[in-house]
Amino acid sequence: MASARGCVVKADTRTAPRFAMVVPVRNYPRHALARTLESLRYQRGGSDDVEICVADYGSSEACARETETTAREWGAFHRVFDERGPWNRARAINLGVRATVAPVIIASDADIVFAPDFLDCLRELAARTGPEWYAHMPMLDLPRGVQLAPERIAEDYHPVASLAEQRVWSKGNVAFTRLLFERLRGWEEAFTVWGCEDNEFFDRCSRSDAPTFDLTGRTSCLHHWHPSNKRGEEARAAIARNQVIYWPNEGRLPVVRSGPLAGEPPLDSHRPFSLPLVSMIVAGREPGLSTAVRLLCEQSYKAVEILRADLDAGRFVVSDGFGTVTREGELPSRIPEDAIAHCRTLATGDLLAAMDDGFRFPNDEHLVWAILIPMLKGERPSRRFTWRCEDRGQGPEATRASP
Repeated sequence: MASARGCVVKADTRTAPRFAMVVPVRNYPRHALARTLESLRYQRGGSDDVEICVADYGSSEACARETETTAREWGAFHRVFDERGPWNRARAINLGVRATVAPVIIASDADIVFAPDFLDCLRELAARTGPEWYAHMPMLDLPRGVQLAPERIAEDYHPVASLAEQRVWSKGNVAFTRLLFERLRGWEEAFTVWGCEDNEFFDRCSRSDAPTFDLTGRTSCLHHWHPSNKRGEEARAAIARNQVIYWPNEGRLPVVRSGPLAGEPPLDSHRPFSLPLVSMIVAGREPGLSTAVRLLCEQSYKAVEILRADLDAGRFVVSDGFGTVTREGELPSRIPEDAIAHCRTLATGDLLAAMDDGFRFPNDEHLVWAILIPMLKGERPSRRFTWRCEDRGQGPEATRASP
């Protein structure tokens, strides 16, 4: 079971953030991350309305400490997800998005310098566009040895950018609304190590009814030179595997098009959907609360979000079906009904289920799958199940979340 470690430093809460920048990293050089964060300081319209999450996905302890220091220096918060599998940029972005609250998300690599008009461009776009949209910007590759001094970003950005070469296809540094992200169930996590995750997310955005914008000629970002990440044997193999998944399906991943709804329980080793289809709210007290959460994590169905409301501690914890914590905070009330109502506002699943700390599963690891998936498909379960809560009545009753 994966766990989250590290300290979450709260963003400036004097004004509600309009944008959330998520920077996924693993063992990344401190100076490169600092360059990206520093470019926000020199935005013409300021950056007080931006919360910045450095989503540290599986870095070493030493590198994580350096990254946390860098994040603090530049007003970002550092969220460490202690996962030791292959690098998964899509999952790091998904976890980072779920740790933020702003309505517009910016996904950025850690070796990028944004044009001084970057945020102003997004502000103007957000002001005149509806609640769902996606935008991508040109990325300009600087030649080796060319650097842009942080204190000279405002004056030298465009002269230095004239030395760079624009990539033909660049969908890695993008902006999109939280509502669109949630409707599309986030970035697809089937792609690991390198390649195709940005293309696939762009394709799903393009196939949706949300408008997409190409910001070429309006703003841009610079990519500083570094040795290619594609030359290693692992990277080459991953690129080939990801392309086999992506291209034969014309950008329509089998796991997106016919994932768990096709009728087969998902494998524990793969998350078929990036955001949960089901949000399970558990409210109560110890020791029953921890037992109920553990039983949920032992279920075979992993595309689930668990919202744990501890009525004794007055806190909530949000985690996925593998136990990875994505968000936590204070409950506004320790009254069970109020705690559950608060958790409902945090839930991102298409289906909601609420239960108390006496909730127990029968000895069936596929129970959540058997009950909830037919409901998502608009069908009745093939069998009638009863979930008993230790003489506290029957439950839970699953209902569709409001749009």
